[in-house]
Amino acid sequence: MPICEDARLKIKRANEHIYDIEARIVALHSTDTSRVEIYPQFGTESLIHEFTDTTVFEELALMVGDAIHNLNCALDYTWFQTLERMLPALLGDRTKLPVRETIEELEGWLKSSGKDRPAIHDLCPELSRFLLYQVRPYCRGNHAIWPIHVLDSTDKHRLLIPVLSSGDI
Repeated sequence: MPICEDARLKIKRANEHIYDIEARIVALHSTDTSRVEIYPQFGTESLIHEFTDTTVFEELALMVGDAIHNLNCALDYTWFQTLERMLPALLGDRTKLPVRETIEELEGWLKSSGKDRPAIHDLCPELSRFLLYQVRPYCRGNHAIWPIHVLDSTDKHRLLIPVLSSGDI
């Protein structure tokens, strides 16, 4: 199997989820109703917009969570295969891309050794520098990796309920 083929498959599946999300949002157009309520006692009017499709937000939440999870898995698969080629002794059943809050936390993790793990920085300083300064898996680092990490962690505990504004549909 070619390098990162597993990650490519996860990205392909995430794209299918994203396509399904877009199609589901477009389908909302046929399920919406609007009416104007007039309140003469207050001299005001309200535009009420309702969706008769009562399952859409739950379905969208599940699709969004699945797409994010697949993207996060693609990152983990890529990291696993990188270690598999460069530092196979570090592989374990919990190996995943190290994403940290700050660059300092990531650097500390790369320079520290764990119970079952020697320090990556000592074994392969080039990989350590590449992760720190090119991949940048930390807040305010890579603007794609960090949100995927945070949203995937959040989705493990609660649904990511989408919020649509009038300009979204």
